[in-house]
Amino acid sequence: MILSDGTTAVTLSDDMSELQPYWQPVDQAISYTLTGAMLVDESVRQAGRPMTFQSQPNTGWVPRAAVEQLQKWASQPGIRLKLTRYGQDYPVTFNRQDGQAVEARAAVELAIPPLLNDEMLLTVRLIQI
Repeated sequence: MILSDGTTAVTLSDDMSELQPYWQPVDQAISYTLTGAMLVDESVRQAGRPMTFQSQPNTGWVPRAAVEQLQKWASQPGIRLKLTRYGQDYPVTFNRQDGQAVEARAAVELAIPPLLNDEMLLTVRLIQI
């Protein structure tokens, strides 16, 4: 799995779990008239599929250098990225509405200063645009 801004690419483990593999693109709004009748309005969303990927305790780890690049990107408002997964490209941006866009912690806690190749457990929240 690769995330790219067109200049820089970050490779993420294909072993990361997708937390929302199924998305219901139908949106619904329910309202009531003054007489008490219910009105149901439904439509198909044209974009907005959440794509959250998460490392597991024993798989899907990523190097600290990749997490630091993701953090840089997540600090830029309005950034648009390309996610390539299983040969399919998706235009995405960070999903900040459902929590922190990038969450990471060391896979193995050591009492020494962190290195760029240290393995991290990662959760990255994206949304297809």
